[in-house]
Amino acid sequence: MDGFAVEKENKGLPPISIDPNTFLKEQFVLPMLPSTLMQILQVVHSDVGGAAQVTELIGRDASMVSHILRVVNSAYYALPKQIANLQHAVAYIGLGEVSRICLTLSVINTLKPKDKKELQNFWLHSYLCALIAKRLVREYRNVGEIGDLYAAALLHDIGKLVYTRFFPDHYAEMRKYCATYGRFLVDAEQHYSMPSHMTFGALLCDHWNLPATVKRACEAHELQDLKVFKSRPDATPFELVIIVSNLIAALATDFLEESLKEEVTTEIKSCLGIGKEELVKFLGDVYELKIKAETTIGPMV
Repeated sequence: MDGFAVEKENKGLPPISIDPNTFLKEQFVLPMLPSTLMQILQVVHSDVGGAAQVTELIGRDASMVSHILRVVNSAYYALPKQIANLQHAVAYIGLGEVSRICLTLSVINTLKPKDKKELQNFWLHSYLCALIAKRLVREYRNVGEIGDLYAAALLHDIGKLVYTRFFPDHYAEMRKYCATYGRFLVDAEQHYSMPSHMTFGALLCDHWNLPATVKRACEAHELQDLKVFKSRPDATPFELVIIVSNLIAALATDFLEESLKEEVTTEIKSCLGIGKEELVKFLGDVYELKIKAETTIGPMV
């Protein structure tokens, strides 16, 4: 990438010009991720320390403890009984999974917009995407990176948070376009000749050295990615699950015009190899997942 110096007409919005080599470092500066998270990740990825040390580190942050317990007891894990103790939660789901929950919370909290409604919309869509992804894996796909699924599904749209932080007026105008015409954000970005939120997400992953699976999710999760999926020799089931989960979550939470919804459902049926009745049944289950997602994300905002 050589940068985005937008020259053509952008229909009223001032152009956004960024240099990928300095963006998030010099042009628009982001803080480092919390030191507690760095310590947790260091323990998890080393042979020193273990569950007791991770539990002690997490215990220093009451909001992180609360978040982990809420997620562990949510529909994503569907445990037979509630876990009320952080130590038990760490022991039950493992250090790797706990570290990924801490990572997603830290990333979102560091980037979270001031607009509470916008933050709520982000959490709802992203958490619903995670629930759908898990259901898709169970019913349709064998995904090798199953442990990375939660973080990738939850963080696939972090490029939108970069927009809300550094270019809020552009983002608000593009969201207005989406609401008016029933289109995806990527369509508004193209309409106004703006950098894509996928590009912002990928740059953020590089800046914070986030997992490769998260970067892949940020780079490819839109309808166009689904359309070319079958023609890509390097395409993986993990990527397909992220793309389809994002699109199904959008069907459940966003206003989309009818022809776009038809286009989305046609591509989903083709890539999953399912018929109309099976997709309709799956979408019915998704609306139940949406209710569970709303219940889970309420206290997070």
